[in-house]
Amino acid sequence: MDTARSLGFGEGRVIYKYTLRNGMIPTVTISGLQFADLLGAIFAWPRIGWVTFKAIIQHDYPMIQSGILVFGFFVVIANLMVDLAYLTLNPRVELD
Repeated sequence: MDTARSLGFGEGRVIYKYTLRNGMIPTVTISGLQFADLLGAIFAWPRIGWVTFKAIIQHDYPMIQSGILVFGFFVVIANLMVDLAYLTLNPRVELD
C-alpha cells in the first residue's frame, strides 16, 4: 500500500485495489462455508428433520439418498458461487 501511495495513486484506489479486494477472498471463503452450515440447519426444520430421522431409523434408503442428494446439490452450488466470486475478485485465479 505504501508503494502504491508513493506512486501517486489516490487513497480510494489504494484501499479498493490493495485492501478490500485482498480482504474479500477469506470473507468469501467463510461465507461459502457458512452457507453450507446453514443448509445443514434444514434438518432442524420440524418436518424435514423428522422425515429424515425417521427414514434413517426405518432404513428407507431411497428417502435417505434423496435427502443427501438435495443437500449435496446445494453444497455444490454454494462452492460454485464461491469459485465464481474468486474469479471476479482476483482475475489471476483460473478455473480449470
